[in-house]
Amino acid sequence: MSSTPTSTSRPTVQARDALMIGGIQKHLQNVAPMTFGGTVYTSTQLIAFFQSQIDAINTVASTKAAWKGAVVSHKTINAAMSIVLLGFRSYVRQMFAGDTATLADFGIVTKKRATPTPAAKVVAAAKARSTRTARGTMGPKQKAAIHGTLTGPVTIPVPVLVPPHK
Repeated sequence: MSSTPTSTSRPTVQARDALMIGGIQKHLQNVAPMTFGGTVYTSTQLIAFFQSQIDAINTVASTKAAWKGAVVSHKTINAAMSIVLLGFRSYVRQMFAGDTATLADFGIVTKKRATPTPAAKVVAAAKARSTRTARGTMGPKQKAAIHGTLTGPVTIPVPVLVPPHK
């Protein structure tokens, strides 16, 4: 038999501890102190020790329920907040368009797109042509110029008529 208790569910542990408390109260009230793991326990201390685990499990369960409620509340607020935030940012951008200092007070950073240099445009066009060639993509005019050809005889299936049952 193993010297350490097996891992079980919280309700099982609570039921086990309650039975231990009941057994101690019924059969071990007037016994000498007992030693477990180098610690001496009286029957009253053992009852308190088992009860402390039951209480800890109850605390975990109630805390977990409160945490789950808080998570649901946060998700609800977060969903509403994203809609409001999107609209509010748009409103502030329209109201203070061009005033980067005021927009920065709201945490809105305006970014201007850099105009590409002529050299950068040439490189981008070359990359685009290279990618199009590598992928074998074509524009609508090139696609329209391609037509299929027959490579062999064509057979047309003839449906077979089945006479109705009498």
